Amino acid sequence: MTLSNKIKEVIRIEDLANKLGYPMQRNGFCFSIYKQEKTPSLKLYPLTNSFYDYSSGEHGSVIDFYMGVYNVDYNTAVRELGNLYGLTYGQTSEIKREAPIKTIRTNTENVFDCMSNDERILYEERAGISDESRALSEVKKYRIERNAEIFDDLYLYCTERGWTRQAWEYLTKKRMLSPKSIIFFKLFFILNYYEVNNHLKKRWAVDDLRRAGLFNLKEDGSGNLIFYNHRIIIPYLHNKKIVYLRGRYFDADGNTETSSNKYLGLKNDALGVNTPKRFYNSDAMDLLPGERIYITEGEFDAMLIEDAGFKAIAIPGVGNIPKIEKFEKLKNAEVVFIPDNDEAGSKLQAELTKIFEKMGKGLLIKKLPAKDVTDFAEKILVDEAR
Repeated sequence: MTLSNKIKEVIRIEDLANKLGYPMQRNGFCFSIYKQEKTPSLKLYPLTNSFYDYSSGEHGSVIDFYMGVYNVDYNTAVRELGNLYGLTYGQTSEIKREAPIKTIRTNTENVFDCMSNDERILYEERAGISDESRALSEVKKYRIERNAEIFDDLYLYCTERGWTRQAWEYLTKKRMLSPKSIIFFKLFFILNYYEVNNHLKKRWAVDDLRRAGLFNLKEDGSGNLIFYNHRIIIPYLHNKKIVYLRGRYFDADGNTETSSNKYLGLKNDALGVNTPKRFYNSDAMDLLPGERIYITEGEFDAMLIEDAGFKAIAIPGVGNIPKIEKFEKLKNAEVVFIPDNDEAGSKLQAELTKIFEKMGKGLLIKKLPAKDVTDFAEKILVDEAR
């Protein structure tokens, strides 16, 4: 562990503020470290071990707080904080604290750092009348709605420009999806990457596109659309709104095979809105008691089953299984899992069996004499043609 990470883990923001002469008041605020003021405008957030100064927009970790107080650079702040609290690269001195710091993180990113100004204001408003957990939930809802607007714009722009013949035939012949199903599930195609990339930059702020998971982050602070070669886009719908996207590899030359990932999901951040651990076609989970629903490994397999007139959802791989509480909507249904005939399929079957056992519910397994649902359907068509 680096010294900077150790500092962020061990030193509590409210303790540091008090030690440096900025005690936290009852409402969580203290006086700004950036200017003289009569009314405190800097809010301390013990839950995320961070701060936000509403008078200047400055925010960050305990290290950023120290930098602001003494106007020193990052390395100096790390060194002096280490000395102040007796922290070194090799060992951690005993520091009394009431409880472990509860930080909400994805990798090393602080959840507060990834919020927009509007999201921070919403968080502050909600935290003032309820608790921080509920406030964070409100921010997530706001982010999902904002993302849906961006996704819808992307969908409409790309739909107007259409498909290449190769991409369309990949879906209708290779994947055997009907045009009706393609439209219903709002599949779309990035016909010209550079045009789509420029359109998004003109319509939306790059930071919004990054928070939506569509853009990467470059060293100069700019970014570009992540779906450069993954140009067949699979929307995840919730209440018929696009809430998530996955791209299927289909490069400019029409190649569908790659040595890297065939599927690419949105970039996630500490807020966790763009997690890949979700059901595809979750709207199909509104079921009557005893109604049958199929679970597949791939989105295209679920579409194909729906095309045949049955209800189906998909889990995009064993590493993307949703939380167990998300399965509750299936508790009164007849659930049939169709695993792929490979090692990954066996692992997913084992994990789902455990989940349904914990729910006190049986899981029916339907193994096909083929690799997957699409391959099975193709074999049926070939046999019929003979």
